Amino acid sequence: MDKYEQRRQRLLWLRDHECDGSSAELGRRIEREASYVTRMLYPEGKAGKKRIGEELADLVEHKFSKPKGWMDGVEAELAPAEEAKLPAVDPITMEVVALMARMSPAAKNQMLWAAKMLLGPDVQRPQIKGKSDRAA
Repeated sequence: MDKYEQRRQRLLWLRDHECDGSSAELGRRIEREASYVTRMLYPEGKAGKKRIGEELADLVEHKFSKPKGWMDGVEAELAPAEEAKLPAVDPITMEVVALMARMSPAAKNQMLWAAKMLLGPDVQRPQIKGKSDRAA
């Protein structure tokens, strides 16, 4: 994956996890129009796509209080004690997380409910916030 795709993936993550899935909110926070943000999120090869350059990557990191290089996938090194606390993440979990990052908030709630159903009857159904993905 090249640096532009890495940045696009990070921007998608920020939109979905820190802006409630809203390109408009992401645009507001980085001082860009929602339509411009949407074009930055286009996959490679789609007409009208905008790449995320160095200056914009730096701005996004600053606005979201991320460490320098975060948009490029550079993670701050953890102290050994902190690293020991991190749980191991298996490939299936990573794939599920990647798929869920592309889902709407309502679809994520449905996925959460399904996972809790698989765990058994003692687990409460989550409160669903927002609009349903199903047609009325």
